[in-house]
Amino acid sequence: MKTYFILFSVFWCCLGGGDANAQNHHVAKVDSINSLPFVFITSNPETAEPLLMANSTLADSIGYTLGAARSHAQLGLVYNYLGKQDKRTEHILTSIRLYEEIDSMRLAGYQYTELGYGIKHRNLELAEEYMMK
Repeated sequence: MKTYFILFSVFWCCLGGGDANAQNHHVAKVDSINSLPFVFITSNPETAEPLLMANSTLADSIGYTLGAARSHAQLGLVYNYLGKQDKRTEHILTSIRLYEEIDSMRLAGYQYTELGYGIKHRNLELAEEYMMK
């Protein structure tokens, strides 16, 4: 219950107007949530999932492509730990597309590597293809 109160509080703070200060506030909130520690995400994937889903929606709504890409990459990690490999792949591919949109090839390449590494036991040829990108 406490966790959901915290999540609600974070997104309550994200509500605001359309001025530049509100925009900067939204970007800061998206970045903050995207910076959740690895150990938190992997230890609490059920809690992190709705938070990161809402975060990607917020990032999309304010046109913050980098924030949305990072949220989707984090969701890929969440779904990996939840054992939902199809959703993991979907979110990583979304993050790659968004990173490529903003010409961040290094981050897109990192996600390709993550994707390839994650499927190496299921489809080695496809894993190699992703890792070579």
